[in-house]
Amino acid sequence: VYFEIKPGDSLGTHTDSAEEIILVLEGKAEATVEHEKGEITKGEMALIPHMVPHNIRNIGSETLKVVGFFSSPNVVSTFVEPLMPINQSTVGTPPIESDSPMTWNEIFSRIMG
Repeated sequence: VYFEIKPGDSLGTHTDSAEEIILVLEGKAEATVEHEKGEITKGEMALIPHMVPHNIRNIGSETLKVVGFFSSPNVVSTFVEPLMPINQSTVGTPPIESDSPMTWNEIFSRIMG
């Protein structure tokens, strides 16, 4: 999954059903994994175990660009707060069963315009 976060914003605390490795392509982030926090910058990675609450926040002055690699082709992500503007707390790839299933690509396309 690829995503961008504007300065001062965060992705939102969530869990993923599969282990994830995130790689920062541009910018500076604060990664929170359960109760631990650390900074990661361009070219650095973080490992996030499955089902552990985590968040990525942009602490730099430029747009944070991140790519995430999951250990499974099927991923369900559950957010503490619903994602806006789609107002969903659970998303997945492939789409999970719901009234309006969306993939990560559809979500980021809608958010980014």
